[in-house]
Amino acid sequence: MNLTKNAVIILILAVCFTGITAQTKLKVSKFSVSVQGGGFLPIGDASDAYKTGGNFGLGLNYKVKKNLELYAEGNYNFITYKSSTVYDGNPSIIDFKAGARYFFGTGKYQTFVEGGAGIYMFKSPSFTYNTYDTIIHIDPKSQDTTYTINTVSTKSESQTSTKFGIHAGIGEIINVAKNFDLFLKTDYNIAFTENSSTMYFGIHAGAKFGF
Repeated sequence: MNLTKNAVIILILAVCFTGITAQTKLKVSKFSVSVQGGGFLPIGDASDAYKTGGNFGLGLNYKVKKNLELYAEGNYNFITYKSSTVYDGNPSIIDFKAGARYFFGTGKYQTFVEGGAGIYMFKSPSFTYNTYDTIIHIDPKSQDTTYTINTVSTKSESQTSTKFGIHAGIGEIINVAKNFDLFLKTDYNIAFTENSSTMYFGIHAGAKFGF
């Protein structure tokens, strides 16, 4: 009887150990999605037109090798003009980017660099401007002169343009749990707009979820 009980206990322990071992050997998923948010920092000529703003983005990532990842992401940059013109809304820049990301090291904390290309959509809001017409009135009898000023409001149309651009960045990622990471990064963006390229830094903090 004791021999049978011991055999059953050993069998149960073996099954539990096998299950635990199988769980610890689960592979890290090659696919992941990322959610990020942060700041928009214009530089160069762009800093003359835009104020510092914010951003929010989503990404899709694929791990080619242990230290190499391909990614595609989109970010909505919500910003404001420095101009005193009263606009009927705020401008925005939406960037859709793809590239490669390389990780240094194999521990819990890893530094990475990334770079690639994409398209940048610039949206300019409409604005209303006023012009003034002065009408002169002369009284036929007294010859007195009076003036009437009419205000004419004209509204411009909002505009959207799409430009090609490139970007490069650096960051740090922390593995919190299997298939869950936190990261902090900054990337330098150059959109090839007319006359002068639009340049800005994106500062992002976010999380990655494997699936």
